[in-house]
Amino acid sequence: MIILPLLSLQVTNVFDQCAATHLAMKRARVVVSAYSKGSKVASGRVELAFIMPDRVRFRVSNAAAGHTAASERTYTLIGSKLYGMDLKANEWLERPAITKGTLAARVGSALGTLDASANYLMDPVGLKTFLTRMKAIPGWTLQKNSIEETAHVSLAKVGEYTVRFSAKDHRLLGVDIRNGKTTTGWTYEYGAEPTSITFSPPKGAAKVAVFRERQKTPTFASAQAKAVFQSSVMAYRHLKSISYSVVDSSGTWKAGFGSASASQTFGATRFTYGGGTLKYSKGGATKSVKVTMRLLPDMLAKIKMPLEPLLRTLIEGTNPIERLVAEDLRVRYVGSVKAGANRYDVLEAAKPGYRMTLELRSDSHLIASVVSEQVDARGNAFGRTERRFTYR
Repeated sequence: MIILPLLSLQVTNVFDQCAATHLAMKRARVVVSAYSKGSKVASGRVELAFIMPDRVRFRVSNAAAGHTAASERTYTLIGSKLYGMDLKANEWLERPAITKGTLAARVGSALGTLDASANYLMDPVGLKTFLTRMKAIPGWTLQKNSIEETAHVSLAKVGEYTVRFSAKDHRLLGVDIRNGKTTTGWTYEYGAEPTSITFSPPKGAAKVAVFRERQKTPTFASAQAKAVFQSSVMAYRHLKSISYSVVDSSGTWKAGFGSASASQTFGATRFTYGGGTLKYSKGGATKSVKVTMRLLPDMLAKIKMPLEPLLRTLIEGTNPIERLVAEDLRVRYVGSVKAGANRYDVLEAAKPGYRMTLELRSDSHLIASVVSEQVDARGNAFGRTERRFTYR
């Protein structure tokens, strides 16, 4: 292996050859693995294939984090449409995409920004800018072998940078950035170039407006408890639209949700959302603002508009029952009760110091009431909140 301090011309060659290679790349298949902290703990994996100028497919694998379960999804851009497929939930969606700009910009218009490591492959000009900034750092050394060229630099009080290139065709293989105990970076593994990119939803897949984040499941005291819980999960997962009222200690909320719409009335405040426009009032004149559904909760927070918790989960694409019943709770089936014309299945989800009682409608499996209690060592409640739902 040869190790040389890089002169300015050598720096230009190794980084510029890589930039030129990616600018000329018309199609590719790449596995992008991002990592952070410690000894390269994986934080995300994307399987990406593209054919310039307007076709991309990528598969995103995310490890479980917090209460969110691991996910496996594919997204396919074909011209002016972006199609998504949730492989674990067997759901798919379709969104419009802009037809100008880089592939990264076009995917981002429909989905939101991807990690930079994946974006660089779909935006070679952006990658060139990144490499130009990197090569401007002084003090690089170069290690060469028959497979790869590795550029490395260490700067006092700043950190260490390592960039790896293919010795054969100058493609980027990976970037590693270390700063003290923190390490971030990514690797690229190239495969056979794609010959075509198409999309057709699998038979039986449900079309949805948004993907709902799957939560880690709790533990169950019985098969019946699990079956009742899963029935509610599936009911919300395939929910197309809903109109309901909630009564809690703060008052009465009236809310509605559809694939691309939402509405709410609470006290003197009210809003409706549809067609990409939020209309709202706080007791005075109605105002309007353009916003995407994905950013609607942020906009409501910005204008200081309260948002009913269950409606928030639906807008965010999270399953309400999975959000309520966290992984550290143990769920048991209490029984079935009848009130008026309706019958309800009752679940209790508990852990030391906390107990939640859920009433689920037996016909629709939707939440009818939630009672949360703080409990002492003997199970006696000393703090209680209650929310009751009716559906219109």
